[in-house]
Amino acid sequence: MRFEVRLKQLGDGSWHARYIGGKVESLSIHDASREVALQRMKDDIRYHLEWCP
Repeated sequence: MRFEVRLKQLGDGSWHARYIGGKVESLSIHDASREVALQRMKDDIRYHLEWCP
């Protein structure tokens, strides 16, 4: 399953990942590392799919 996540580098060098879609509620992640932000977003989407009604 694919989800469209928007990833943006902020002025302070940190990263913002945002998911707005119909499968789960809107999610927003802010982290210093691009890879960590993406991994946290994957984990949050997985959590919401598996555990939230």
